[in-house]
Amino acid sequence: MFGWAALETLINKVFSEYEKLFVQSLRGSDPANKAHQYFARMHEVMKGKYNIAIKFEVVAGCIGDAAVEADKQEFIKIMKVRNALFHDRKAPDNALPTTMTVELLKKYLRLHMKNKGRLTTPSTQTRH
Repeated sequence: MFGWAALETLINKVFSEYEKLFVQSLRGSDPANKAHQYFARMHEVMKGKYNIAIKFEVVAGCIGDAAVEADKQEFIKIMKVRNALFHDRKAPDNALPTTMTVELLKKYLRLHMKNKGRLTTPSTQTRH
């Protein structure tokens, strides 16, 4: 459970930064473009409504490697076990995905640290 809590905390903490990159890539740079307007509006409508699986998908889509699809499936499996344990209290100890959870946490923490420089766009950098 501590592994899941750490993974969930990481995703929740970095989501807003990667969401900006994700939405910016969809919107494009021309404010007059219909896609720009649509995704700007969609961003406002969805603010605060993303569940943890969608947040992981956005983060993984921004910084994941070639295994991003497998990582998303793994995340969903881990989340289902977590939900079963918390809500149904039905999860045998030998079925807990402890190793997978910790490995996914380490991988995305490492990828976030590696890609952290990408999060600072020219408009958010301070000039000296």
